[in-house]
Amino acid sequence: MPARLAIALAALGPVLSQAAAQEQRRWIAHVDNDTAILAFGTPDSDDTAFLLHCGKRDKSASLTVFEEVADMPPGRDITITLSAGGGSTQIPAQTATDDLMEFTYGRAETVAVAAVLDILRRDGALAVAMGKTRARYPAAGRAEAVAEFAAGCGLR
Repeated sequence: MPARLAIALAALGPVLSQAAAQEQRRWIAHVDNDTAILAFGTPDSDDTAFLLHCGKRDKSASLTVFEEVADMPPGRDITITLSAGGGSTQIPAQTATDDLMEFTYGRAETVAVAAVLDILRRDGALAVAMGKTRARYPAAGRAEAVAEFAAGCGLR
């Protein structure tokens, strides 16, 4: 019986690790001289689901949502819809992939930061939609991270 238990626990290991990583996800802001970043992910890891990047020197902003967009190859047009607190905004984007990701995700190279911040500042969970893909990120901790990002980004 102990051998079966060990085999079952070994098989569940990757599933439990992934679940634990997702439970540790939180809203994170990072600001330095060149950039401001707002992310929802696991600190000190590659586990990031949502990434808003502000290039302060070139006055640019981009949004990447690392949720799998099934049945779409990279390079296709897609809309990222962000919704919270009764409001929503639609962001033109493309599907993308890279050497690190084994799936296709959504990326907007140019983002109107003010519209995104308007949604992120609202109460309630953030709902994200890209084609048939749906994700929800909790509101807990978002207000503080958004405030730090907005102060550091400087784009309107």
